[in-house]
Amino acid sequence: MLVDRYLRILEQGTVPVQSILALTFTEKAAAEMRERVRKALMEQGKAKEDLLEDLHWASISTFHSFCARVLREFPLESEVDPDFQVLDEVQADLLLDDAFDALVYKSTGGPTEEALVSLLTLVGTWRLRAYLLALYAKRGAAERAFAKLEGPDGAKAWWYAMRASTVRSWHRP
Repeated sequence: MLVDRYLRILEQGTVPVQSILALTFTEKAAAEMRERVRKALMEQGKAKEDLLEDLHWASISTFHSFCARVLREFPLESEVDPDFQVLDEVQADLLLDDAFDALVYKSTGGPTEEALVSLLTLVGTWRLRAYLLALYAKRGAAERAFAKLEGPDGAKAWWYAMRASTVRSWHRP
């Protein structure tokens, strides 16, 4: 469907190839789309040779590569080093493992370490890792929830509100 829409835009002739942005989730899908567009243009013959040449400059990519390109084009505005690298899945998993190991096995002292030791005693290392990975997977919702806990009485107020709503639900007819 995306290829058909792309070709229809090209057929109208009102938008240059360089002004069309087509985004996919995977590199494989982006390459396949580019190839399908190329084949369709070749089948249309000589009339489309100029579009075939322009296709070399077409913005057909993944969301990740498009965002990386924008960040590299505007490093000052994005406050990102233009030489950054996008982590692949293996690198991201290794980074998460390193962060977890630093949390659990590196001594920090103070109340944070005491809370961590208590938590590890209650749930164990593997369950804590699973909980933290689940929080990481839903980090947007987790950040909003934790934001409600901020302030001197944030956690206490949240606890009482949750307890009150739970008690009310128990007493509903």
